[in-house]
Amino acid sequence: MDRSQAADRELVRLLEEQEALRRVATLVARGTDRLGLFSAVTEEVGRLLGAELANMIRFEDGHGTIVGGWSGGPTPEAPVGYRISMAQDSLAARVRRTGRPARVDTYHQQGEVFAALRELGIRASVGAPVVVDGELWGAVLVGTTGADPFPPGAEEHLAGFAELVAQALANAEAREQLAASRKRLVEAAQVERRRLERNLHDGAQQRLVALALSLRLAERQVERDPAAARDLLAGASAELAEALEDLRELARGLHPAEALDAAAYFVVSEALTNVARYAFARTAAVTVRREGDSVLVEVIDDGGGGADPAAGTGLRGLMDRVEALGGRLDVESPLGRGTAVRAVLPER
Repeated sequence: MDRSQAADRELVRLLEEQEALRRVATLVARGTDRLGLFSAVTEEVGRLLGAELANMIRFEDGHGTIVGGWSGGPTPEAPVGYRISMAQDSLAARVRRTGRPARVDTYHQQGEVFAALRELGIRASVGAPVVVDGELWGAVLVGTTGADPFPPGAEEHLAGFAELVAQALANAEAREQLAASRKRLVEAAQVERRRLERNLHDGAQQRLVALALSLRLAERQVERDPAAARDLLAGASAELAEALEDLRELARGLHPAEALDAAAYFVVSEALTNVARYAFARTAAVTVRREGDSVLVEVIDDGGGGADPAAGTGLRGLMDRVEALGGRLDVESPLGRGTAVRAVLPER
């Protein structure tokens, strides 16, 4: 094969790899459920690398648990939930020990794991770690029954898919945390509403009821017993003062800038949701700080950029919410250079 043919084959391989990565990235952006994503990734990497078997493994409790599998031939795939020992120097164990891509070009070693793989006809494997939030979560592994091992660098190509899996897992965790946060917010609002209802019922409402009764009694006593009526009116005046004080106390409890807090929450919530769904970012940073008489809320990611407030309702809705408070929301999102969402919220 001449250099031109080799270059053409390499170009085709790169195009196939990018197309496979694009398909997986699309599933990540759609928020595909984990098992569906694991199944799709194992099939993509298995076909791309010309493998007969592909597996996704979750590391836990000294074992590896199969969470996704694919078979491209007669060799049966390992069932989801099957546990693999990490005691021997298998490929999965190497990835778990080093946290780096690894390969095994022959399975002549002694041991139960190697014997089982030889029985399946597996002759060579490559694997790459799945790292989520800096922690080793698991690995993507592919195996071949062919006479030749995988070509040099195959494990590095596999690492690109492992990174997408890690992003999907991080996105799923972020969505779960966001859902839990929203649930806590709703529950906190309900608790606060019940507290206000109790305070109104037990405080100001009771005083106002007593005040109404006192005024009715005073009305009846005006002509028959003016002195008694004056006493009743004096008592009613005191009740009115107490009721007003109760209402002022409730008002002070409501007055702190709840609208500002809600706006800041939704800026962060919407921005992080967009990061999880569309940005394919490695990191996102949230900053909240005081600047003079305003509060700056900032969410910056290192994803693909290209966010356009005019293209959807999410960011446009945030702008409306922030501007309704007299604030300002800016979005900077150049293609390929990440996104910065900044809201300036006045405290008064």
